[in-house]
Amino acid sequence: RLQVHSLMHENTAAALYYGIDRFDNSTTQFILFYNLGSSQLQVTLAKYNLGMKRFSKLSSKPVENIEVLAHASSTSTGGSVFDQKILGRLLQKTQERNPKAEAKLLREANSLKKKLSASKNVLVSELDFTFEREDFETLIQPEALTEPIDRVLEKANLRLDELTQIELVGGVSRIPKVQEVIKNKYLEPQTHLNGDEAMAYGSAVYAANFTEEVRVKPIWISDKLPYPIKARFGELRESVVFKELSNLGSFKKVSLNSDSNLEITLAAKYEDTFVDFVSYQITEVELLKKKYGVTPTILVT
Repeated sequence: RLQVHSLMHENTAAALYYGIDRFDNSTTQFILFYNLGSSQLQVTLAKYNLGMKRFSKLSSKPVENIEVLAHASSTSTGGSVFDQKILGRLLQKTQERNPKAEAKLLREANSLKKKLSASKNVLVSELDFTFEREDFETLIQPEALTEPIDRVLEKANLRLDELTQIELVGGVSRIPKVQEVIKNKYLEPQTHLNGDEAMAYGSAVYAANFTEEVRVKPIWISDKLPYPIKARFGELRESVVFKELSNLGSFKKVSLNSDSNLEITLAAKYEDTFVDFVSYQITEVELLKKKYGVTPTILVT
């Protein structure tokens, strides 16, 4: 049975892994991690510099310091979105319409997306036509690829000319059109990391800090909440307890009075909607009121 020590944003994990082998650690750098995956686009901006960390009363030394400045994401683009758009083109070439045939064509669409990243055209033998890379690229909306970058720079109050580098992670980032769009508007994107494995490696390095059996390069990392967190206290009230970009690891204390048992629900804002993700039950409130004759004050941390 695995013991969960922490939860980690996958882009933060990639940022940590990048920091292990950062070549120029003598200057402050701002690195933007562009993670285009199957279901969404996630963009994270991180600041790298050297900071002094005290290890004892008599010992301190410079360590790599990574500060996540902002996150932004979008579900309007990604590998599955591209698959559906290619599927639409394939369906125009056939009269067959049934779930089995469409499922087969969807698998073909996924394969075409990957092949067109390496080839200028691909023959679709079953439909007897050639799918051109140029046709695929017309299905990609540049604005959907760049809007989260603009948003994360705005959140961090960072100008484009202050940005050191854009690092690509995520398998869908390999599509040439994606890289072209980023290069034309911002900087030429780089691929120093293995885009499929960087997040796993980074989280493994982070987990190693919780054990004395594995020694890793000392790195100080701080992260931010990518979305606001709202708490609902039964029928009494609800409020945002953590704003977006609050420091991860922060605590909030809430005091309230209740005559009855209470359910506390936490919700995270996803896109434009708050989605519940955990609930806690405060019980025996009525027994306490009956025993002491006063309305109990509940302190929640």
